[in-house]
Amino acid sequence: MLKINLELPILSKLTDSLFFKSIKSIDLLECLKIDTQNNFKLIIVKIVVKDGTDLKQLKLPKSAVILDILNSDNGTYTCLMKVHFNKVFIPILKKFFKDNVIWKSPTYMNENTVALTCIGDEKSLNEIIKDMNDVDTFKNAKLSYFHSCIEQKGIQQILTSRQLEVMRCAKDWGYYDSPRKITSKELAKKLSCSKSTLLEHLKNAENKIVNYTI
Repeated sequence: MLKINLELPILSKLTDSLFFKSIKSIDLLECLKIDTQNNFKLIIVKIVVKDGTDLKQLKLPKSAVILDILNSDNGTYTCLMKVHFNKVFIPILKKFFKDNVIWKSPTYMNENTVALTCIGDEKSLNEIIKDMNDVDTFKNAKLSYFHSCIEQKGIQQILTSRQLEVMRCAKDWGYYDSPRKITSKELAKKLSCSKSTLLEHLKNAENKIVNYTI
């Protein structure tokens, strides 16, 4: 598995916009279609907005259109989106989207970081790394590369529904930020459980993720 983290300087132009200043994170759940002839992709994303923000009132970047809001819950929206990309990115897309490389979740963006993940054989992943070194955008990226079998199931499938809910809320509310934005006691209150139950859920989920990825 290959994981790439792109830090804030690369996203500075994005975070200047009102839209990106009004959201906590965007998490790509599924890419339904990439059309390199008409320069767009259809994706399902989870958008978490900042407190007091209504996604429906936000002005999206010109390149993006929300086709449908599939679900909304306390500032978290699951959306079907159509995103147009500049023609200059097509050669890059064709380099990275190889038949024997699978791009998969997590593909995640917040105001500081973009995280991309792909899996494939060693030769193909080495080609991806070489291609990235030829693109200015990725030259300063933090890159980690380790061997892993092609997974039979995703991380979301190895966690119970409650563990997944707790982990997502912990991430969205800043429990894993440094410095931490919410205490375990405060997080437990938001999730309507005791602190000890919360910590048990987090510990069990973290153990499963570590054993799954390493």
